[in-house]
Amino acid sequence: MERRSRPRPDKVVTSSVLALVASILLAGAGPARAADPQREWTSAPCLIETKLVYVATRVNGSAPRRFILASASPRSALDRAAAAALGIATGSATATDAPVTLAFAGLEVPVGHCPVVDLAWFAADEGVAIDGVLGCDVLRHAVVGIDYDAAVLRTAPPTVAPALDGAIALPVAIEDGVPVVTATLKVRGLGPSVRRYRVDTGSEGALVDDLFARARTRTVPFRPDPTAPPLVLARAEWVSLGGLTLRGVNGVSGGSAIGGEILHRFSVTLDLPHGRVLLRPNRYLGEAWVFDMSGLDLGWNADRSALVVRSIAPGTPGAEVGLRPGDLITAVDGTPASDYGLNRVRRMFHEPTTYALDVTRDGPFAVRLVLRPLL
Repeated sequence: MERRSRPRPDKVVTSSVLALVASILLAGAGPARAADPQREWTSAPCLIETKLVYVATRVNGSAPRRFILASASPRSALDRAAAAALGIATGSATATDAPVTLAFAGLEVPVGHCPVVDLAWFAADEGVAIDGVLGCDVLRHAVVGIDYDAAVLRTAPPTVAPALDGAIALPVAIEDGVPVVTATLKVRGLGPSVRRYRVDTGSEGALVDDLFARARTRTVPFRPDPTAPPLVLARAEWVSLGGLTLRGVNGVSGGSAIGGEILHRFSVTLDLPHGRVLLRPNRYLGEAWVFDMSGLDLGWNADRSALVVRSIAPGTPGAEVGLRPGDLITAVDGTPASDYGLNRVRRMFHEPTTYALDVTRDGPFAVRLVLRPLL
């Protein structure tokens, strides 16, 4: 599958891995199942980077490889290069030659002939290379807990029913192969509305809902993909999840999902075998809702020597200093962009600060980027 031009999730755009493997969602595979149903919880460290969850996963007993945990992807998938290196898919194959078992955090889950997709672009977009996707086909046959604070993944067989222990329990249904919950959203100018949202651990954003395009409030229009309709960034007055009200939540039009910017404020238990998602508040619950303040969608260039400007929201600081798509940011305040790294620069652009950027287009030039809140 080809990479799609994607809006930046740190601007509250949910860019689910679901969209990345959409062409193989209905590919045939045997039902996944958790091994050894008698044991209970097993814990393993995971990598949490910009609210995304990365899990060390063995493929047919291989050495551990990095997979992204993507609950809104109906199917698990393998990167094409990784599948070739493992000797289980060749050329332009769309699925592995042999059945695959994925093992992570104490689980061993057969997924049949696993879909194969091109995930090479992910490192340029997210700053983290991945070898595959752990999808809902795996998650729905086990109990999976994500401790965002401790960066720990916990798993248990489907026979284990987790205790609430102060958690909010949201009823969940599997719709089109992914978990969906109900919440109530209030945007300015409209009354409270009951909404259905995909639970998307493969997204950095907070909330995606087309109601944001109708909100009578300050918005930021942008078009990350020139071939797609424009989107709108906005803030909700509030969203209610199982009686817990979150105010001033980031939002974007263009779909329906709850992503990592909300989820990381909880210890999340995906108890899909019992039809529940449990949310236990952690120390991040009261954090400010993060918005990018530059208007820039950034990624790595091919050799990771500079950050490439992928798109720019109109009327934002990045547009006002004359930056254009395709520009290369080679340094920030005199420090090479490669020393900072992609995700650190994105975090730096969340604060109202001024940065001197060294930029290359047809030749080198410099700009003074003055960041400010966009909403």
